[in-house]
Amino acid sequence: MSAIGTPCKNLAQYSAAQIAMQDLLAGDIIATRAHTANSAFVRGATLGTVSHAILCTGEHKGYHWAVDAMPDKGVTRETLSKKLSQASYAVVFRHRTATLEQCRKACAWAAHQALLYKPYDYKSAARVGAVVPYFKMSLLIVLAGINIHDSNVMVPSPQDEDDSFMCSELVFRAYEIAGAPLTRKPAYCMSPQTLFKTDRLTCLGRLK
Repeated sequence: MSAIGTPCKNLAQYSAAQIAMQDLLAGDIIATRAHTANSAFVRGATLGTVSHAILCTGEHKGYHWAVDAMPDKGVTRETLSKKLSQASYAVVFRHRTATLEQCRKACAWAAHQALLYKPYDYKSAARVGAVVPYFKMSLLIVLAGINIHDSNVMVPSPQDEDDSFMCSELVFRAYEIAGAPLTRKPAYCMSPQTLFKTDRLTCLGRLK
């Protein structure tokens, strides 16, 4: 699937480019941040400029739809405008080489996780440093002793890797399933900021 834009590592150019919502395609990835304490915490913990990742699944009946994973809801599919309701900044990425069929497969798989009501993956969030303040106190106590920089801790088995998802994990895993992985590393240790570090994505610019 071809894409016109700048390599996502070229931060100076991507900040100047823009893309309209009507130009989004199924499979586009949107990274966001918000003027909230939770967003600021995640960005600080992951040393990133964004705190959330969303997979656009395409247009249906006049609306763009999307899938993501949130601590309070797990994996859900809603209109993109609703998922962007609190975003103060959104930047769009498109896979550089994925075919149309692979993009559709990634979207279908992600949407199916929402139908299965998959819960949020707190352990993967702890792994990448995104242990946000609104986690339950009992969970914070459990996670407090975890060394999130140790690559050997909390490694999920193949059987439970897809039992739950954090936002960026869901996006990276969807493209793994579709046969067009965004990285060679496991999806469960990818933060939203990792979207800026892979050469398999093109940055289309900020979403208007």
